[in-house]
Amino acid sequence: MYVVTPDELKELRQIVEKEIGIKSLVLTENAGRTAFSILLEEIEMPVERAVVIAGAGNNGAEGLVVARYLLEKARDLTVFLVRKKKALSRDLRENLKLFKNLGGKVIEVKNSDVNVRNKIISANLIIDALFGTGFRDWPRGVFKDIIYWINDSRAFTLSIDIPSGVNPYSGEVPIDAVYADLTVTMVFPKIGNIFYPGKLHTGKLVIADTGIPEKLVGQKVRRSTFEEEDATKYILTGFPRGRVVFIGKRDKSLISSSAAIKSGAATSYVVVPRTSRRINISKHPNIVELPVDSDDKFNEQSIQEICNYGLDFTAMVIGFEGNNSLLESNALLRALEKFRKPIVIDSPGDRLLGIHLNCIRNRETPAILMLNTSELSHMLDRDIQWVNTHRFEAGRDFAVNNNLVLILKGAPTVVFTPDGFTWINSTGTPGLAAGSTGNVLTGIIAGLLSQGFKPDVASILAVFLHGLAADIGVIDLTKHTIIAGDLIKYIPEAIKYLKDYEDADED
Repeated sequence: MYVVTPDELKELRQIVEKEIGIKSLVLTENAGRTAFSILLEEIEMPVERAVVIAGAGNNGAEGLVVARYLLEKARDLTVFLVRKKKALSRDLRENLKLFKNLGGKVIEVKNSDVNVRNKIISANLIIDALFGTGFRDWPRGVFKDIIYWINDSRAFTLSIDIPSGVNPYSGEVPIDAVYADLTVTMVFPKIGNIFYPGKLHTGKLVIADTGIPEKLVGQKVRRSTFEEEDATKYILTGFPRGRVVFIGKRDKSLISSSAAIKSGAATSYVVVPRTSRRINISKHPNIVELPVDSDDKFNEQSIQEICNYGLDFTAMVIGFEGNNSLLESNALLRALEKFRKPIVIDSPGDRLLGIHLNCIRNRETPAILMLNTSELSHMLDRDIQWVNTHRFEAGRDFAVNNNLVLILKGAPTVVFTPDGFTWINSTGTPGLAAGSTGNVLTGIIAGLLSQGFKPDVASILAVFLHGLAADIGVIDLTKHTIIAGDLIKYIPEAIKYLKDYEDADED
């Protein structure tokens, strides 16, 4: 499912109007009528007291379309048009005329008023059409007050496109935003609908078809969520294949190696210094120690020893541990030079230098780099607030310019591919960040690489399975967070779910 920005949506509307001939008023009518139809499925009509809060733009126009249909479904309907000095959009002016021609009354609001507050507080139904996707700043004055009043009411609240106060470009909430029970968003979701904290304000999200062809959207937008329908396109055989080698801290590598076995790897090799080799580090017979001559850190010679084993590894996983990394900087260079097959790097941004990126950039098989927003901000020499606001442009450009797959960990996790496409994961919860679960994700990626998936597919499919396993586990264990040991147990359940989903779809 594509995810669009307000700028992209505006461009799509212009193309549809100029090249296809569907007028903006028709799109607005379709949006409002669809929103009302969805509302009818959610609440019983008629309602006693309904309030429609419209801004001066096209979002307000869509709210007035809903208001027009509510004339026959609400015993007491109040429409507030809230604006300061902003001129009314063309679509809003036309819908105001239609609404008034049918006997509707509109109260214009420019300042905070106790009567407005009382109407909002006492409503049974509120239609939030105040800001929409045109919102970029933060609410002030009467706009801020109205958002507070909506949230103070006990009314069922429908937001059109996006709850007022949520930044549609990032999901950020500068001050406060409407908490909607239902959000009907037009054409496709906006970034603010699916990223926290905006997602918390969105409530139930329903997509409204306004008449903009999906084929046109696909030509203009290179950003999509990754859903069950996408995941089932890839065949998970269930037969173990390949060998994966893990270089890093022993306990982290053991977690990742276990996840790799559950995800399709035939054998996981955990590299350990020969002097600290243990017997039976894992109860799993397919997890094997690979000793190298090293004291406290893996160096260039360690990498050479790994290659000398001649085990024909399918994939390599390298895990840094900040300033106390067990892997020397030159050892990473040697690994990038020697190992030409898929390589996964789970590293704090301050451990990767320009020379490392040069090696990554020149690889025929793109490397997979796992970062969080703080680590990406270090890599880009930008503050974290800038990265949070511009994560899509920043992540896309970083992946393309360095010819790598970037996994930007978060809620949700986003995968940027070297061809400039962006995948937004649709599974998992914020509680997934507990108890080394990131190491489980690393292992799932490695397991899928061993199955023969290309780095971009392995990355997004692994992120999806990682979140899906957590979703299944949270329900089964009846708790909000899940630790690594529990999560690994649910990987086979997640894979089975996809197979069952595919079989059900074929039926």
